[in-house]
Amino acid sequence: MRRILLGTVITALAVALVVALFALPGSAAKSGNSVAEPNTKTQRVLKLESAQRLANVALRTCAKKGFPVTVTVVDRDGITLATLRSEDATGATVPVALGKAYAAAGFQSPTSGLQEAAKTQPGFISLPGFVILPGGEPIRIGTQLVGGVGVSGAPSGDIDDQCAMAGLKAISH
Repeated sequence: MRRILLGTVITALAVALVVALFALPGSAAKSGNSVAEPNTKTQRVLKLESAQRLANVALRTCAKKGFPVTVTVVDRDGITLATLRSEDATGATVPVALGKAYAAAGFQSPTSGLQEAAKTQPGFISLPGFVILPGGEPIRIGTQLVGGVGVSGAPSGDIDDQCAMAGLKAISH
């Protein structure tokens, strides 16, 4: 009987010790190891469903005008979320659409404006991965950047941009 009681007491002490150790400052188990609110910020992200809808609408808008295009949607870091290519779009449209989306997100600006800026700042045309032809638009939720869209394949950047804007309109509520 004493052995059972002694074993129970030792087990209880061991459990109490483990609980006490995890309650020490810096412990991973202590309330999720949270930090004070001023040390963080809330970041919105573009949902995959919205990226796919944007790309679908942009692709269909250009198709209705008779233009086979590629549409790429990237997140705020320039990582691809969705790429759709019309079966009649050339392979060259794929990296161009990505470059437009990447530039729009990276500079948080429409690529048509970047093309205009390149007239006085020619360094814009040599940035690796960035395509500054019209057809790229930043994607925002309120004022917060969440990504970029790029469209390539229509005979002019203005048409590419119209298709990108149609896609953006489809996800803005």
